[in-house]
Amino acid sequence: TGSEKEVNGCPVLGDMSLLPHAFRRGIRCAIVAIGDNYIRQQRFYELEQMGFHLINAVHPSVVIDPTATIGRGVIIDAGTVISGRCQIGNGCILATSCTLAFGVLLGDHVRLEPGVRVGASAQVHRHSLLRCGAVVANRVVVGKNNETEVGAIITCSIPDRELPEDRLL
Repeated sequence: TGSEKEVNGCPVLGDMSLLPHAFRRGIRCAIVAIGDNYIRQQRFYELEQMGFHLINAVHPSVVIDPTATIGRGVIIDAGTVISGRCQIGNGCILATSCTLAFGVLLGDHVRLEPGVRVGASAQVHRHSLLRCGAVVANRVVVGKNNETEVGAIITCSIPDRELPEDRLL
């Protein structure tokens, strides 16, 4: 039941309805590469409930300090640097050339767009989105569900943001 569609030269075999069949045929690993943090989390948990093991996709040029910890289902693009004692939650996406200084905490299902810089001991809580080139200063906390502007410079902590009803999981 293939389709005629392709994404970047790879055939699209179908939608989520094909996954139980794939699992029965022995496929056990999956990754969710969806930009929207909330939809990515929803698909992440759906795959887990089906029994899939959520794997990480890390470009070979990425530098990861051995004291950093990385959750499941994480995507880390080329040129990214992750310093010592960083903690990256489940389902995060770190796009090209991001830098995490010592002791950064990224909550579950956070997305960093290209060129984001996060200072030492800063925290970015779940579902937050830092747009291209954003900079978070040392020890700053970005609360959950936040979204920055392109090139934002964040020098003081930002509280959690409430979600509209249609985005609650």
